[in-house]
Amino acid sequence: MHGRWWANDADCLIVGPDVERRKEWATHVRAYTGLRGSSDRLLGLDDWGVETTRQLLSHPAPAVLVNGVGEPIGRE
Repeated sequence: MHGRWWANDADCLIVGPDVERRKEWATHVRAYTGLRGSSDRLLGLDDWGVETTRQLLSHPAPAVLVNGVGEPIGRE
């Protein structure tokens, strides 16, 4: 992506130490379904970034879409 991040890519994990609100974004990616990916350079991550990336990319996304406060939507 030539150093650019797509703001509309809801399942793209960005947790580099220079990313503002990275913990909020990781929470967002954790809550939503979709193919998860990382756009960070892994060697540039701090310990929190490495662990969060490992955790989110090694566990499947939830089967049910949730809203911003973690409540299921769309399926009953």
